[in-house]
Amino acid sequence: YRITLNVLPEGAGSYILASEWTQFETFEVYVSRANQLSKKYELGITKPVSERPILSSKLAAPLELVAGEEVTIYIRTEPLNFMQLPLELWSSSAFGKPDETQNFGHAIYFGLIVAMVLYNLLIFAATKDNNYIYYCLLLAFSALFQAVIWGTAFQSIWPGVSWLEAVAFPSLLALHFWATGTLASGFLRNDEKKKKKKKKKEDKEKEEKKEKSLILIQRLNIAALVAAGLSFILPQIWALLLVLPVGLGLMGIGAFQIFQEWKGSQRSVRYFGIFWGTLCTAFLVFL
Repeated sequence: YRITLNVLPEGAGSYILASEWTQFETFEVYVSRANQLSKKYELGITKPVSERPILSSKLAAPLELVAGEEVTIYIRTEPLNFMQLPLELWSSSAFGKPDETQNFGHAIYFGLIVAMVLYNLLIFAATKDNNYIYYCLLLAFSALFQAVIWGTAFQSIWPGVSWLEAVAFPSLLALHFWATGTLASGFLRNDEKKKKKKKKKEDKEKEEKKEKSLILIQRLNIAALVAAGLSFILPQIWALLLVLPVGLGLMGIGAFQIFQEWKGSQRSVRYFGIFWGTLCTAFLVFL
């Protein structure tokens, strides 16, 4: 993709052109003055954050503008997955201030995730219930996926490792779906074990349908693992075409089964249903 911007500043000063979306294999910025190339900046995952002109999780290029002088900016991009380009033009003095607030919010988020993982590991040690391990994995994959979107992963978690950044988006999304489906399957099976063995004929028919849904969830879990592995081979867009239908299937089947269990179920199932609904809503908002 090639994009052309014409900038005619009213006042002179130092500015920064930035994009919060960082999922680009190639992101090149060319600054032209009087039809002559003035500056060239190479960003994207081909350039470690430490070697970029501005140290930031965003893709940022500095601009020196003179009042009344028209500047033409050419941007050449090669997206890893979805093409979106939320460009913002900041003054140099204002650019760092939102980053400080944002970084503070990110630190709180990751701190809460670490605390939740440690807490659930302690519960697993006490109960030996594998579902707590799956929940810890779900939290970990979700946090890493969010770090990829924010650009924090390429800046701090695996700095400069381009091949890992190139596959992280679809592979972590697939692993997130696998952990989600495995957690739902294990939770629903545990709930079944707590019920009485005596069942009416209608209950047996209902349980047969439930068992079919659980088997389908398990097969989709396997498909999610396969998609995660293929994301290391396929281009990101093709990997996502495999991952997203699997994820939608897991979300839909899980939501349907939890809805079926809602009436007459234990309080824990209802809490899990609220958690599942929140998870599905967040996923659809992201899409």
